[in-house]
Amino acid sequence: MNLEIAKKEQAKNENALAERLARRASRHLVNKTDKDAFKPAMGLSFLGALGWNIPIPTFLGAMLGRWMDANYKTASVSWTLNFLLLGFLVGLVGAWQWLKREGIDRAQKEQNRRNALVDQAEDDADARTQTSEEDGGEQ
Repeated sequence: MNLEIAKKEQAKNENALAERLARRASRHLVNKTDKDAFKPAMGLSFLGALGWNIPIPTFLGAMLGRWMDANYKTASVSWTLNFLLLGFLVGLVGAWQWLKREGIDRAQKEQNRRNALVDQAEDDADARTQTSEEDGGEQ
């Protein structure tokens, strides 16, 4: 009785391993043949867009600070420095929000698309296996 249980357990483990290996092979095939995969140019455009989110508010803050220094002179406050730092912080917060929104959404869409391709590849492989078994059984 214990021998039968051990054989069933071993068969179950082998099936689980075979399923994991088949899924990994399907993923590898999809990654290798995927025409819409993430390209380096897309990464550069992503970084380029992100790169403008910080310098523009910083520059605008510095310009506003210079204008305030010229028009509202105070001995103890440097408006330029204060607004430069404020613009930098606003840029960082904006970049973080943009990165969170765009980066996570893009990654989730890409993962869902790849999972659908893997499932399709597995379904195609299953259909081919069933067809070949049917053809072999008829002969």
